[in-house]
Amino acid sequence: MLTLKVFDLTNVDMDMVFVATLLIVGLVQVGTLLMIGRGMVEFFWWVKLDPDDYVLPLLSALGDLIGTGILVAAFTILTQWGRMHAEDDGGGAVSPTDGNGLARRLVLGYS
Repeated sequence: MLTLKVFDLTNVDMDMVFVATLLIVGLVQVGTLLMIGRGMVEFFWWVKLDPDDYVLPLLSALGDLIGTGILVAAFTILTQWGRMHAEDDGGGAVSPTDGNGLARRLVLGYS
């Protein structure tokens, strides 16, 4: 949202469902990484290796992998939700690539 303000993209209207989904995805990722990180530190202590040398690179890679996977799942759910509501409105199926796709409906606020 800061990027929208900095680049003066006033025509972009963030939908609350989209913003809430991004916040939930971020919280799930951080919680998951904290639990995995604690387990990894305990494991590396158990095998007598310094966790500072091994955990951070592995946890960073896992963070990228988990974050990407959760975001893909969230956008898939939002796309299906957008299609379901478009059919309820009589607008037919919504494709993310056409002019009435998810980006126009949820992110840009166009109908």
